[in-house]
Amino acid sequence: MSSRFVSSGAIDATTGASLDVERRTRAAALAATKDPANQNQTLYDILQANKAAKQAAFEEASKIKNQFRALDEDEIEFLDEVRARQR
Repeated sequence: MSSRFVSSGAIDATTGASLDVERRTRAAALAATKDPANQNQTLYDILQANKAAKQAAFEEASKIKNQFRALDEDEIEFLDEVRARQR
């Protein structure tokens, strides 16, 4: 039976990068809670600001994703012809 323990040196780059992002996010959230300017805001205002920030991040991510469109029939035929010529 193999051990499921993974040493810290065995973490790959993508896992390490996601851990760094998570740490930075938590540090920013902790700093925001300690900010004296936020002490006078209501919980509703803070939650609305968080919701707006999350929505902006989602829209930014979907904007990048929606830049690509599906190929139409003419483009598919052209690419099939090019592939056939290469063979």
